[in-house]
Amino acid sequence: MSVIPESMKRCTGSVFLGGKPEEKLSGGFYDQNYLVLNTLARKFDEYFALTYLLEGNAEYTDYLGRQFKAVPGVILIRHAGTGYQLRMHPDERKHWLEFSTALPESFYRSLRAVGILRPDKTFLNPGVSDHLLNLAGQYVSNLYACDTPAGLASAYAVILEFLSAAMRLSDEREGTAGPVNAEMLHRARELLSTCPDKPLNLRDAAGKLGIGYESFRKLFTAACGVSPHRYRILKKMDAADSLLLHTRLSVKQIASMLGYSAASSFTRQYTALRKRPPGSLRRSASG
Repeated sequence: MSVIPESMKRCTGSVFLGGKPEEKLSGGFYDQNYLVLNTLARKFDEYFALTYLLEGNAEYTDYLGRQFKAVPGVILIRHAGTGYQLRMHPDERKHWLEFSTALPESFYRSLRAVGILRPDKTFLNPGVSDHLLNLAGQYVSNLYACDTPAGLASAYAVILEFLSAAMRLSDEREGTAGPVNAEMLHRARELLSTCPDKPLNLRDAAGKLGIGYESFRKLFTAACGVSPHRYRILKKMDAADSLLLHTRLSVKQIASMLGYSAASSFTRQYTALRKRPPGSLRRSASG
């Protein structure tokens, strides 16, 4: 792997924007001298986090129950408000090194709402890249100036560039399930994401995609980590987040817009998936 200058191995303290635990902002390069290398299991993390593994390896179980082998060059994506498990192993020199950042839940919700981050995306494999390392170092430097709006904007700009480059490199390394399936999956995600207020018959959707329902369900679940039905529900929740954060519509009005027959049904499903009622998101955003 690339040599990491000792001067780069630094980390910032944690800042909680607005004093809220879910609005955590921090980052840095962490090694075996900083971390306790053991099994970490968290039931619930309020904030969003990215971990770029540079030395060592681990077994990672994401919030969907999927297991991945984490080796140098992979990025673990921890969605806000979800649990995970990470069993960490130092390398043969007993070394561990990672670049990690905690990012505010509000920033995470924006990534979800505009389609940058899918609910099933918890793992990238861009490899160890000098470009990514340089961006990570620049990001950490920018965090020291995040006490101003301009400094905060600079930090967000760099981490977005880091995420974009990582996704592009990961796609180049891993390829796809094949051009036909890749195109079908792209169309399927678009179909499942549109008009969340309208009923959608998944068997009819599979027919529009030119594939039998069972084959569609298995292929989609294998590629996306969630079933088509659950993906559709998660996209409804993303739409709900956007309406809660960016409009003054009541919970009852939002429930109706998203096709729920009763506000109580919407609130129950939202709370089960988001681990808090819909009104809580709006209150936390308004301060």
